Formats: sequence, C-alpha cells, structure tokens
Amino acid sequence: MLNVGGFGYNIHYKQNERKWLTMANLYTIEDLLIGKSYRSKSISDGKIVSAEKSKDALWYGENTEAYFVEIQEGRSLRNTYRTVAVKVGD
Repeated sequence: MLNVGGFGYNIHYKQNERKWLTMANLYTIEDLLIGKSYRSKSISDGKIVSAEKSKDALWYGENTEAYFVEIQEGRSLRNTYRTVAVKVGD
C-alpha cells in the first residue's frame, strides 16, 4: 500500500500496467454516532459516548433504524440514555 497525501492507495501490477484503487473507509452507524453532540428539551449539552442498535424493535417510519445511545451530560457525573432514530436509505 502506498500513502499519498494522507490517502491510502493499493497498487496492483498486471502485465506492466499500474491500476490505482482508492481504499474506502468503512464506518458503522454506531461509529458515526459516537462523539456527536446531543441536544433535546431536557439535555442542553450532551455528547454521545456509546451506541448500539435497539433490540426493542421500535419503529419510527420507513427507512429508519432505532439506536440506543448513552449520553454524557456536560458536567454531570451520571450518564443518561435515549433512543434515537437514524434514517437509512432514501
């Protein structure tokens, strides 16, 4: 693998011909939720510290999935939990 300008590229040789294929980063929805800020009527300054797909099969509409998230509230020592809906697809 060759690192060019911070991007990873694979170099494949076939009959003296170079082909450059970009490497895509693969993220899960959980990875994308963690670290994001969270605000609601009851939480003014929160940060999502963990997330997992909800096992309770909550339904929020077409092309959505429910995720159970742990939220760290500002200066509070106790975390709180919420269920959020995530749009998947069009």
